[in-house]
Parts: sequence; C-alpha cells; structure tokens
Amino acid sequence: YADSITTGKWDIDLLAQLLNNTRTKRANLREMLDYVVKALYLALNFDPQARSIRFVEKSVENAELVPIYKKIYPNAHFIHTVRNPYANLVSFRKYKTKQCKYPKIKPIVQSLLTNYKSLFRNMVYLDDINIIRYEDLATAPKETMKSLAGRVGIGYDQSLEKPTSLARSWNGNSTSNESFSSVTSRTIDNWKSDITDFEVWIVNSLMTTML
Repeated sequence: YADSITTGKWDIDLLAQLLNNTRTKRANLREMLDYVVKALYLALNFDPQARSIRFVEKSVENAELVPIYKKIYPNAHFIHTVRNPYANLVSFRKYKTKQCKYPKIKPIVQSLLTNYKSLFRNMVYLDDINIIRYEDLATAPKETMKSLAGRVGIGYDQSLEKPTSLARSWNGNSTSNESFSSVTSRTIDNWKSDITDFEVWIVNSLMTTML
C-alpha cells in the first residue's frame, strides 16, 4: 500500500472509504485531485481541522506533467533539483544494484534523459520554475533554502534545513546505507571513486547539456 517510509502509517479502511467517494461526480479535474489529496492527508491521521496546509508532491515522474499541473493549479510552485550527471548516474546505478550484480543500464539512462528533457521543456513553459543544484543544497543548505523559501513565498524555518518525513526527522535514503540527521556534503564526491569508464562515456555522449 505504501513505500518504505510510510508503511504502517495509513488508515487503509478510511482511505478506501474516502477514495470510493471519488466515484461521485466532481465538477472538474481539480476538484477530483483536491479530494484525493485530502483523502491521503486524512488517511495518514493528520489533524482534520488543520488550515492553510501546503501540499508538496515529489514524485519524479511528475516532472513530465508540469504543464498540465500548472494549468490546473496556476498558483502552484514547481521546484526541480538537478545533480551532476556523473554523480547522478552512479547513485542511480548503486541504488539498482542487487546482489553485487551490475544492473541493466538502459532503463537508468532513459530515466535520467527523460528527466532532463522535462526540465528543459518546463523551462520554456514556466517563467517561474525554481531550479536547485543538489551540490548547492548539500554544501550550503541554509542559504539555498532561504533563497528558495523567498521565491515560493513561504516563511523561512530552520526545519527546512533538516530531512523530515511526515513532520518527523528522517535519516535519508542514501545508497551508502548511512543514516543522516542533517543535510551534509560529506559524501558529495564519492562518485569520483565509484564511476566506471563506461559510465563516463555514457554521460559524455548523451548528457552534455547537463555538464
């Protein structure tokens, strides 16, 4: 029912009941999406009386749907984080490696290229898209998040400098299996000793626009 972060935190019966209500006629797509978001929120046992909630959706695949979401939610803010493609490829490959076997590289490369394509297209469609470099976030989290908070119109809070999930501290999802209590740049250059000649060739051949 959920990813590893939210496993066991859902009221599945309530979620099913609420989502079944989406079968009733809604005036438009936005009303339906709003209702689904509300159902997810309530099923995670958050305060049903809360007001002024900002919903943040971070599924990577949604980068392909930005123009559609912008039309549905004209006041929404879109944030796209980019990373050194050499480091990105190594990290993705390590994540997909199982039992010390090198994974199929084609789906990984296609995923990265799709993400880059979506970024450049969205830069054309949106004048106000917010682009953050992963390296800036890791080395200067306070300055980077303060700047971003100002651009998207939210008050700055120190909690923006710390990884959280469902309003609680989160250890992160590092491929090194380390747990982190704060944003750190300690492992930012690890890719340099992990990358293969083949992976360097892939980036140099297919991802030059991101270099």
